[in-house]
Amino acid sequence: TSPCSEEPLIYVHDGIAPDPPELTGTAPQSPSFVEVPDVVGLSEPNATIAIYPNTACAGEPYAVVATEENGGFAIPLQASPNQFVQGTAIATDAAGNISDCSAPITYFHDDIPPSAPVLEATSPVSPSSFEEPVVHGSADPGTTLLIYGTADCSGPTYGDGFVYEAGLFAVTATPPLDTTTTLYAASRDQAGNVS
Repeated sequence: TSPCSEEPLIYVHDGIAPDPPELTGTAPQSPSFVEVPDVVGLSEPNATIAIYPNTACAGEPYAVVATEENGGFAIPLQASPNQFVQGTAIATDAAGNISDCSAPITYFHDDIPPSAPVLEATSPVSPSSFEEPVVHGSADPGTTLLIYGTADCSGPTYGDGFVYEAGLFAVTATPPLDTTTTLYAASRDQAGNVS
């Protein structure tokens, strides 16, 4: 009889489907003005991830990527302007086994800037020797109020603060001392849009 071959072959049978991918977030975070965010998540190393713009992994995938050595991945997902999109994904391992559909992840695209804020008064009233006056006014609720010393709201800010649910703000400002400063303001929403 002939001897065995000197170099063996290794065959691995794998009939076990991977777990559904875990969609852990988006980059940037939702909401955002970015129309094509990356969905980030975890799965098996050396797997292929396909993402779908629906909650059932139905139809054609929007994109397909390979996972990294640690199983991490980032895959793009298209959002319609100023709407929510939900994405789901499946994983296919190196043996061709396909996972169940993942739990959905939701992303909101928002590129509508907030309204321009209205400056109403300072406390104490001007003129004053107080070095850090509080600026009062109104703006869209939930936005961040930014105070500037330039008419185009550029350059360094003199202060910032949160606009409350009622649409009112009271933000401490630090204008230059011993001079007259004209204050302007802009609002920035949670998606990063600026008035």
